[in-house]
Amino acid sequence: MKIFTTSLLAATLSALLASGAAIANQGYATYTFPIKADTTLNKSNKEESVMSQSYWREVTGAELRKGIDLNTTAKSALVLLSLKGSQADQKVIDTDQLQLISRNGRYVDSKKVSQESLAQTGLFARSVAITAKHHEIDNDLTLRSNQAFNDDDRFIVTVKESSSPYQLKLRAPTQNITDDQDVLATFSFTEGKSQIIDRSTLSDPQYKAQLVAPDGAITDLIVESANEQLQVKSPALSTVLSPVHGLYEVQVTMDAKVDGKQVLRNAKVAVAMKNTTAQLVNTRFETSDTLRAIVSYEAIVPSRFEARAVLYGTNHQGKLVPVAEAHAAHDVNSGKQMLILPFNEEIVNAAGVKAPYEVGMVRLFDQGQLALLDTSDSRVSSVDEIQNNRPTWR
Repeated sequence: MKIFTTSLLAATLSALLASGAAIANQGYATYTFPIKADTTLNKSNKEESVMSQSYWREVTGAELRKGIDLNTTAKSALVLLSLKGSQADQKVIDTDQLQLISRNGRYVDSKKVSQESLAQTGLFARSVAITAKHHEIDNDLTLRSNQAFNDDDRFIVTVKESSSPYQLKLRAPTQNITDDQDVLATFSFTEGKSQIIDRSTLSDPQYKAQLVAPDGAITDLIVESANEQLQVKSPALSTVLSPVHGLYEVQVTMDAKVDGKQVLRNAKVAVAMKNTTAQLVNTRFETSDTLRAIVSYEAIVPSRFEARAVLYGTNHQGKLVPVAEAHAAHDVNSGKQMLILPFNEEIVNAAGVKAPYEVGMVRLFDQGQLALLDTSDSRVSSVDEIQNNRPTWR
């Protein structure tokens, strides 16, 4: 998997290396981190979305020498040409050999950015860029290279139309796919920032959705209509690769005609899948001697599991504010298990808060998978208990 856009997933274990009060004993480790009172805490399993004004396609060296027709809907589209596969480490694209040509055969004066210059940005490795220099109307252009590429060399041509009104909006409702999640993602076609285009006004619209696994395996996905949006249904996978192997990509391709003009769009979002190896049972909050959360869960298989929870305290205005986050992890066999998360007294005192206290944002991770397994966004006080007989998600 090439892109990791989900900071929550990437940070599953990194927080264990950060500063904070820590206790470790025979594989059992606990950590407490202070939280600023004005911090806005996001939900544990938030959505991932993208608005795309781009499309891309794979081409061969033979096709590139012959010429690739560019379908655009606005002036001054930026075209990226990227090497694909193992060949990318050996070959260099020569921008002097790259040309934009009008359909009547006229060479178009162009701006070009070399492979070396783009690599220095850290954003586009093994790529070059080209665009029409004088903001020509680009929908009649062909991209061609005179470089001596092999016929079977592979490239990705990406056309970015930042000034186009047409956008493909792709949204994954959760970054971490749950076991009972029926809809993997939704998408819609918009004009401007928010005006959804009625699909009945499109000429011969074609949609394709695929799930790309961390190992490159591709699964075609079912797309169904749902009001103004299209839904991408969750697949039944025989094998699931957990986040330790990388993230999956949900990729959507759209090809349609709007007022007689062909519009191509691609969009992709990264999501995580996991094997369900444990689930929350309940959470208790004790305040007698020290402030601590007791997280009970059911382990389905042996692994190293981690629980996290946020402590809220009452400030001088009588408002509950986040104070600290505690983590605890241990290695266990399958069966009923419990993790105790003590909140460091010095951190709590330094926050200047008092009772009543509450605990919330309880999360359960499998560190072996780097996977978020279960969450509860409910809060519990010292006299209550969060029951997770039916967890928020599994």
